[in-house]
Amino acid sequence: MGRQVDRNHRGNVASGAPAPDTTTPAATVVLLRDVDGGEITDHRWPLPADAFERHARGEMELSLPTWLTRYHVMRHGRADAVLEHFASREPRHYTTHPAQRADGVRVALWEGDASCEDWDADREGPRHRLVMPETGGFTFENDVAEY
Repeated sequence: MGRQVDRNHRGNVASGAPAPDTTTPAATVVLLRDVDGGEITDHRWPLPADAFERHARGEMELSLPTWLTRYHVMRHGRADAVLEHFASREPRHYTTHPAQRADGVRVALWEGDASCEDWDADREGPRHRLVMPETGGFTFENDVAEY
């Protein structure tokens, strides 16, 4: 398997997955206000490509689990395709090793990444990580895990 590098700021998926189906009700952006009246006052669930673009512009925060979920929905085009894909596989358990490269960029390392054992994010070798700069969106680098 070749290295898979996805730069979410354009919503591109290097694996060549089709664009999401935007003609179904699932493509509707959900907007709820005052969800809990405290911490959550503005909630949205846009299409993955839209969320990635907003995230890259600094208009939306995405946590690791949310980013990975949207990544897989975008790769497979539709939520039902994601569910079908993962129903045929053993669950993947993530143990995230937070690290930082010498240039200060945060990196989430996962099993199989060359840096996972010693958390040296600058180590050369196999990649299974999410690179998380402060601006410009996250980049998923993977040449280890089969998704």
